[in-house]
Parts: sequence; C-alpha cells; structure tokens
Amino acid sequence: MEFKSRKVALFGAKKAFQLFKNESFGKLMFFDKKDEEERNRIFNELTVTNLVFLMLLLEQIIRETEDEDAKEYFRALRTTAPEYFKNFIRRIGIPEQYAILWDGLIDMRYNEYVAETKKMREEFFKQDDESLREYALDNKIMLFQTIVLGLYRHLMRGKIKKDDPLYRYLQPYLLQIHKGYLKRI
Repeated sequence: MEFKSRKVALFGAKKAFQLFKNESFGKLMFFDKKDEEERNRIFNELTVTNLVFLMLLLEQIIRETEDEDAKEYFRALRTTAPEYFKNFIRRIGIPEQYAILWDGLIDMRYNEYVAETKKMREEFFKQDDESLREYALDNKIMLFQTIVLGLYRHLMRGKIKKDDPLYRYLQPYLLQIHKGYLKRI
C-alpha cells in the first residue's frame, strides 16, 4: 500500500509543481507582481487541493463501490495517501514547524471542501431549471465543481471575478488531475 500511496500522493504534488512553473499560469496569477511568500502560498494551495481532491475522490469511490474487498483497498488508500504525503514533506527536510502547518492546512481544506460540496449541492437543488437540479444528484460533478471553485477562490483570496480566464484554466488542469488519479488508484 505504501507504493500506491506514494504513487498517487506524489502524482498530485508533481502536477501542482508543473502548473506552478507553467508560464501561462504564472501570467494568469500575475507572479511578476507577487512576492515569494505569496507565490509559496499559491504553490501550497495547489498541492493541498490536489491531495484533498484525492481524499474526496477515494471517499466517493468507496460509497459507490459494492465489492467489499475493493472498498477495503480504497479505504486503506484513503488513509495512507495523506499520511504518506505528511511524512514525505518531513523526509525531504521541511522544518517541523512548517510541516505542522501543512498538516493543519490539509485538514482545514478537507473540511472546507466537504462543507462546500454539501452547500453547492443544496444550491443546485434550489434551481428552477430541472437540468441544473439533476447535477446535484451527480456526485462526480458536485465534487469536481467544488474543487475547481474552491481552488480558484483560494488562489484569488476570495476575490472572484466573473469570466476570469484563471477559472477556465483550472478546469482542464483539474480534469487532468482527476483522470490521473483514476488511472493510478
């Protein structure tokens, strides 16, 4: 299980780093106008969101899987993947004071995304348009939309702009993360 945990946890971290280093993303985030601390915060948000996405995706798979052996595998991976990542950042030399902050950020974002998924589902059910209400029944759509909107909101420090190209840019990125996780778990 450690090999699989390493594989999926580091996949998300690697993709976060690749996006962070991407020139187009840097332009959309106005990196040239941000100091190192703010750029580090952005990298942390990308990495933590990918890990939390994995955790929530595994929980969704567990709920939708009937085979008990498969459920047990996914439960074990759900437990070990975030723990692997938390231990990994310590092994690579992140000072303990910052590793503890990472631990807290992971837990905080996980709780936020769980609450936001529920809230988004409730909002979709309130819609007059029946096709929009149907989206509320699709767990995959709800999870994905929550992750995209949540990451965008955190990157922008809550300053959401209508028709922001960054929001549109994050969607295919997170689809790639989603597909990559499904392929690796």
